Amino acid sequence: GKNVHGVYVKWQDQISRLNDDPVREDNALPEKCQIGFREDSVTIEKCYIKNFSGDAVHLERIWAFTIKDSMFVANKGNAVYINGWDGWITDCIMHTNHGAGIYTDVVCAAVTMTGNRIEWNRNGGINLVNSNLLNITGNYFDRAYGPAIKLIGDKNACHNITATGNIFN
Repeated sequence: GKNVHGVYVKWQDQISRLNDDPVREDNALPEKCQIGFREDSVTIEKCYIKNFSGDAVHLERIWAFTIKDSMFVANKGNAVYINGWDGWITDCIMHTNHGAGIYTDVVCAAVTMTGNRIEWNRNGGINLVNSNLLNITGNYFDRAYGPAIKLIGDKNACHNITATGNIFN
């Protein structure tokens, strides 16, 4: 089929306590981002995900996730799509996907990306919109068809980001 993901996690509840909490009233999230107060604790480890018509891993409204020691190859979408917070992506290989290595068009925040090999993806290496609080350390970017790291967003995005010790080829 079309747009079939290798691993697909989506939190269905779009009604969040965030909008009812007076302490967070000024920082309420848009409805498409709402996730509520919970930690999903999804762990994807030692997986080989190849040739799906969508993303290798697609995480919608995720909170607290770990992706490590895995390989995402030749998928028609992205290696990893994230709409969420509080994640770790370490020691993965992401290559020859039609999308990006790591991608979001909504939000990706408080995520550590360390020791990954991100190469030959047709939409670049790390391609994130409205994202912040990122630690991009010790990754190897090789022959991206777009920017190795692309961060775009409005005035409230793309802050508190560190990119240290990466290799760009």
